[in-house]
Amino acid sequence: RLFNSGRYADALSVAEQQLRLLGESYGHNHHEYATAMNNVATLYQALGRYGEAEALAAELGEPARYERAYALYQLGREADAMRALPADLSGASGAEQTLAAQIKYRQAEYGEAARLFRAAAEQAASEGDGTAAEHYTNVLASLVLSRDSAAATSYGASLAAGLEAEQFELAYNLACAHIGSGEYSAARDKLAVALRACRESLGAENLPEEEVEVELGVLTAQAAFVDQQLGDKEAAAAAYATLASFKAELEVAVAA
Repeated sequence: RLFNSGRYADALSVAEQQLRLLGESYGHNHHEYATAMNNVATLYQALGRYGEAEALAAELGEPARYERAYALYQLGREADAMRALPADLSGASGAEQTLAAQIKYRQAEYGEAARLFRAAAEQAASEGDGTAAEHYTNVLASLVLSRDSAAATSYGASLAAGLEAEQFELAYNLACAHIGSGEYSAARDKLAVALRACRESLGAENLPEEEVEVELGVLTAQAAFVDQQLGDKEAAAAAYATLASFKAELEVAVAA
């Protein structure tokens, strides 16, 4: 109950007390003690105490392999995290496949990250756990960063059309794939979807218009570049003028 309400520190105090009592009553080899250890490790992770979480998970061994790998990942020890996961991920859980993909993404092995995210997406879709759309976006982002524009555009085309309206990140990454392939008209269409979806999302937060435009800076910059490539100088100039009016608030890369 404390965990579900976000009171992790209070939950940890109770879990540690339970762990101590179980150790005194049943010893450290009892299955209930192992379960209690796993609970404590999970709470350490929720509190960002990944070193302590990793140590407990290592003591638990195989039953806590995901928890240990996740803690190592959060500690920046990607190679160790990957070794903590099964060598053969074909039968791994969706969480393990996703973590492996995140590790490969952080290691800039984008092709392998795309393959793993795709496997996680397929598993999520079959189980109906609601995370498939997020994985689709990650697959596309990985393919874009791997500079395989053809694979990225092909994968994007295979996705349900309605998904793009719901996921502005997906539309944006597909636009990047089209830019990489020199397909600027298609890129402009996807950027329009991304801009509209993002603007609606930010508008729902009741942000001032100036702040909304700053948040949209990356998308606006890409749209301006695409308009320029298509020869629409008027639209490009208008977009660049919008960016220039908020230059001080924009990220350095966008402002440049």
